[in-house]
Amino acid sequence: MKSTYNKKVADKILNSLAGGKTLLEIQKKGMPSRWTLYRWFVNNPEFEKLFRLAQECNADNKIEAVMHRIETCQDTKQAKLLDVLFKSTSWYVSKINSKYKDRVDVSVSHTLDISPALNKALDRLSALSIPAPAATIEAEAVVT
Repeated sequence: MKSTYNKKVADKILNSLAGGKTLLEIQKKGMPSRWTLYRWFVNNPEFEKLFRLAQECNADNKIEAVMHRIETCQDTKQAKLLDVLFKSTSWYVSKINSKYKDRVDVSVSHTLDISPALNKALDRLSALSIPAPAATIEAEAVVT
């Protein structure tokens, strides 16, 4: 297949990919190679953007297809196979679409005692014959 960018061919590729087909399936139909598509990305950023969007749509289709198979399965012998299929599909789509990535919750709790620094500052103020502030201020900072 010719490697020059062609909008009609690009649209066919994007529609097929968004519809759930893999690039291997698309290429078997005489479409450009994966390498050609990557070169198109360099010269046509809009195509790359649409390609990434089509990949996200493809990921949604893959998850929906696996979920449908799980929900409609009547053969208990296939349960293990469907479990493996679900896990591998979930892993794959998590690499393509951020909404399927595992969420990592990170929280940090730390108490910082600034009284030594404040006492030192107050000592310096008194050495300079400057009166200390009248009230003590208490504050709590929450960093997210």
